[in-house]
Amino acid sequence: MTRSVAIALLVLIAAAPVHAGLEEAAGTAANAFKAAWAMPAFKLLPALAKTALHAASDEDQLIDLLSDRDPAVRAQAARSLRNYALTSYRAENALLESAGSDRELESVRREAIKSLAWAAQHFNTKDKLLSIANDSRQTDSLRAIALKSLYVVTNMNDVKSSLQDTLKNGRESFSVRAAAAWSLWTQAQNDYGVRGNMLEVAQNSSESDELRVEAVKSLYAAMTDWNAKNAVWDLSRNESLDESIREAATLCLHLVNNDWSVRNYLQDASKSSTNAKVKLAAIKALGGPSMELTRYFHLSHYLGRFIDPLEDQ
Repeated sequence: MTRSVAIALLVLIAAAPVHAGLEEAAGTAANAFKAAWAMPAFKLLPALAKTALHAASDEDQLIDLLSDRDPAVRAQAARSLRNYALTSYRAENALLESAGSDRELESVRREAIKSLAWAAQHFNTKDKLLSIANDSRQTDSLRAIALKSLYVVTNMNDVKSSLQDTLKNGRESFSVRAAAAWSLWTQAQNDYGVRGNMLEVAQNSSESDELRVEAVKSLYAAMTDWNAKNAVWDLSRNESLDESIREAATLCLHLVNNDWSVRNYLQDASKSSTNAKVKLAAIKALGGPSMELTRYFHLSHYLGRFIDPLEDQ
């Protein structure tokens, strides 16, 4: 079997996400259930047992492939196992082993870490991701993906505090601090302290433009807060700022474009702004929800459908 065929098969046998209330039921599972429901009663239990057996068999195969000689196959197996990590002890442990192994290639470890994001609701997995994120011996890239994979559990005090400390630590690299800002978007809306930290970075001229952009993007969900809205609006209007900051701030106004004063500003900017990026951002901000904005702000839902914000990370 060639490597490309092996990886393609791994994608095909991956089960769909099943986290209650957040992820839609898998089409394969739904079709299997409908087929079983249409059968006579005496055939129902064997059909369901067969479906469960196939799922278990797929999971076992994926776990076995984490030991394959080809790193591309191991990485794809880790990626496919994300659909089992929350509900399967075996899959979760196999991914934890790959994620924490210094002997494993970083490309495989990254996929294992991302697949553990929802399983971080379990304390052992949360602690492992925090350990990797805070381990200065690891590469910045690996630490960053561990920080981002904690976005599901930023409501836990130890996670939130660690992320805030990382964001404020000027001795950390840009990529690590930016990852902390990325992950904290889930708390910026309702947590005054997190929102304040994000605004502080966004408004701080001594911070890099790139980090300020990440902080602004994570304030999107907080735009219903009056102080956050006005602070971000000021960034959008400030012609002395780098256009990347102004662009992000202008796009943030999308969430509050029903505010007549914000809408008037966006309409004016869409017609007369001398900065091309700000002008285009204003046009986008005047529109409705879009997948482009969902991805830009690394949100987890689009029109009620779960979108994995880690997919393109």
